[in-house]
Order: sequence, then C-alpha cells, then structure tokens
Amino acid sequence: MAKLINWQELLKYQKHAVVISIVLLAISLGGVIWQGGLLYGIDFTGGIRLMFEFSRPIESENMADIRGVFQRRLEAARVNTFNLEGEDDSRGLMVTVRGHQLVDDLTRELMQVDGSEQFEQVKRQLAEQHLITENLLAENFRIGDGAAEKINLETADSIDVENRVQRLVNETISNQVSTLLLRELAPDRQGIDLNWASESEIQRWLVDSQVEGFVDEFHYLLEEEGELQELGTLVPLFDQFQIDRAEFESIFTVASERRGLLNLNQLELAQLAEIMRDEFFHGRYGEEAAAIVEARAEKNLFQDLSEVLELPALRRLYRPTLERADGLAPFVLISSDMISPAVGADLIRLAMLAVLLSLGGVLAYLYIRFELTYSMAAIAAIFHDVIITVGLLTLLGVEFDVPVVAAVLTVIGYSLNDTIVNFDRIRENKVLMGYRADWFKVINRSIYEVLNRTLVTSITTFIAVFILYLYGGVALNAFAITLLIGIVAGTYSSIFVSNSVLLKLQLSLRDI
Repeated sequence: MAKLINWQELLKYQKHAVVISIVLLAISLGGVIWQGGLLYGIDFTGGIRLMFEFSRPIESENMADIRGVFQRRLEAARVNTFNLEGEDDSRGLMVTVRGHQLVDDLTRELMQVDGSEQFEQVKRQLAEQHLITENLLAENFRIGDGAAEKINLETADSIDVENRVQRLVNETISNQVSTLLLRELAPDRQGIDLNWASESEIQRWLVDSQVEGFVDEFHYLLEEEGELQELGTLVPLFDQFQIDRAEFESIFTVASERRGLLNLNQLELAQLAEIMRDEFFHGRYGEEAAAIVEARAEKNLFQDLSEVLELPALRRLYRPTLERADGLAPFVLISSDMISPAVGADLIRLAMLAVLLSLGGVLAYLYIRFELTYSMAAIAAIFHDVIITVGLLTLLGVEFDVPVVAAVLTVIGYSLNDTIVNFDRIRENKVLMGYRADWFKVINRSIYEVLNRTLVTSITTFIAVFILYLYGGVALNAFAITLLIGIVAGTYSSIFVSNSVLLKLQLSLRDI
C-alpha cells in the first residue's frame, strides 16, 4: 500500500480526487433529481407518524402485503420496520403519512365557502372526495353563529383553518391506518381487543361477560332443577357474582302467587340478562378495567389472553365467559406524532436560516483567523460535503427532518474542524519553510503531518456513530446515517478538496 500511495505528496493525486468528487456529486445530484427533490419528513411538510409494536417479528411477506395495502389506500404513506429496544428481530412498524396535499385542498375549499348553502354543498363534496366525513366537518366548522369550539369560516384566518384541518386529517388517517393493519393482519377478529380497547370499553366488556356468566350458570341450574322451588337455591350465584340477596328478592320470585315480582321460572333468559345488567352489574368493574389498562401500559402489548386473566384484580370474576374473548390484535400503537403544515413551514425557514448563519459564521471566522483564500477553500469543502451528504441521503430514501438537519450542521462543524487543523499547520509550515517556499510542498508537508491525527479521529468517530446506528433505535437512524456519510465525506474533503482549492487559489494569486 505504501508503494502504491505516496503519503508525503497526496496532492499528486488531486486529479484523481477531482474525478472522484465529480462522480460523487453527480450521483448525489442525480439522486435528488431521481427522487423528485428532497424527501422532506413530516417535521417540514406536516403529517402524522405512527409507531406500532408487534407481538412477533414482521415477516417479509407480511411487510410486502402491508406496503401494498397502503400504496392502494394511502398513496402518501411510507412504511418501515425497526427493531425495538432489546430485540434482535424487527417487531416495530413505523407508518409516516404526509397529509399536506389533502390539507391544502381541504383548506382551500373551506376558505372559499360563502354562505350556509355552499357550506353544505362543500361538506358533501369533501366527504365524497377526501377522508374527512361530513359529520366531522360539521362538528368543527360553522357559518355564522354557533358553538365557540367550531371555527367560523366567515371570519377565520386561513392558518387557523389549516391547523384544524390538519388535526382532523391526522386523526382520521390514524384511525384508517389502524383499521387497515387490523384488516390485513387480523381479518377474522371480532369483539373486544384488549390491546386497543379504552378503559370504558373494557369495563363494558367485563360487565357483559359477568352478566352472561350469571345467566349461563342460572340456565345450567334451571336445567338441573327443572323448576326453582326457592330463591335459596341461587345463593352460590349470589356469592360468586357478589349480588345482594335482599335486593334480588325485591325484584324476582319463584312463586307464581306473588304479584308485582318477576317469576324466574317463567322469565326469558334474554330478559333476565337485561334486568341483571341494569339492576346489578351496571357501573361495576371500574377498578378491574383500570387494572387491565395499567398492566397494558406496563407491557405495551398483551401477547396472550392469559396475561389478562391472571391479573390479581380479575381473580374473583367469572372466568369462562372472559375466556371467550376473540383474542388480541398482534400489534399496538406505541406513539403518535402529529405536525401541522404551519409548524413545518416555520421549521423549514429556521433550518435554512441555521445553515446560512453557520456558513456565514464560518466564512467570517476563517477570514479573521486566516485569509480570504482559506475561507473560500473551506467553504468549497463544506458545500462539497453537504451536497454529497444530502444527495446520498435522498438517494437512500432518508427523509429530512429536524434530527437530519442537526446532523448536517454537525457534519459542517466536523469537516470544518479537520480543515482548520490542516490550515493551521499550513500557516505554521509556511513560516518555517519561508514565504518563498513552494505552496505545493508546504501543503503536502502539512497534510502528511496531520494525516495520522485526521485518520485516527475519523475512524474512532465513525466507529462510535456506527454503534449509534446499530443500537440507537429508529429515532436516531437517520441522524446516524447522516453522520456516517458526513464523516467519510468530511475526512476526504479536508485532505483533498480544501487543500486542492487552497493551492489553486494561492497559485492564482501568485500569477496575478
């Protein structure tokens, strides 16, 4: 390797470096063109990001089916898998939906409404064309006087309308995404799903299951006895289901001669179930429902119904009817992030401002510390690194969000740090070797003297970021990929690009 490369005169290979840079820049810019521009994430465009945890690894066949469903039903959706913390297999699914085009269309239609008749017409049209239902629009917008929580389209600002529309679109998309996943992965599931049900729904399920259990046990008893002779026969049921006997006897009887009471021997089971629900079970099992919700929050996902039935709070409940629950969805929603287009537009402006200010600060700092030629060479290297990093990210399909912008700014700082170290050594060697010394020799010597430091720093940083990529989780994936590309590009540019540009500028000044 030492014979192939003259490490003491790396600038001899600047023509090769130019070819490499041109190829990389062409690939990067081509990637942006091929993707139709930068892939802005929902941080900038507005939209919703949903993250699901699955009870089992997501197979490639299932993943292909899921992507197919979303392409047919939600064209703006992007679906990716990720590894959950502590898991080796892909058990996480992230669905990102950009709703900005839909939001823009809805906002434009609503802002053009003039009068109640037109509003009714627009509601019908939008319900037919878009995700938002007519009732949902009626609950959130109005013409003239009405509920304060509804936006008056006659006086409302477009930003207020847009933000409300974005919220409605996000909520609707979230429900549709969950429905599509359930249809695809659990098409035969019916009844309650304890991984998705709310606390009130769980409480209602507990009530229904215990009512059903009481009626079942009563029916079995009635079949054995043929006909109940006294209410005392039901004492075991009173104890099992915690029913007050005196209150029960104030409603029911087994004697035909007692008027004003319902005869259990003559009562239909459906009628008995309805009365028991209203008189004895309504409003019960709130604590048990809360315990299920609390256990679900700790586990994130119930993988088996036994995990629910074994909870201490449910031990006194009638189990056979609880076991009839149809099962559990194989996934659960673990996070939901919603961004409005207005916030996204502000983030774009702030991100661009941050990049421009950083470049301006770099130019001013280098001009003060060194010379204008050094500043121009450093800025050229920075543009080189940013274009390659951004282009390759776009080519790889990585969306640009706030963490990626932060990573790009970090790449600028990293590249600049290496460049400044090298420029410092060039300035020192220029003094040591004399101001008449050949710039080619001065720069070559400086590169060689700091090369060990540059490579060691880059390799150790690359290893650290690579570990971050492997174990940082889906939230840091894009950030880590950006840094990995930026470290390689920054190291390359600090050795070849910045020094080559500086040499050309200094030789041009000498010839003037």
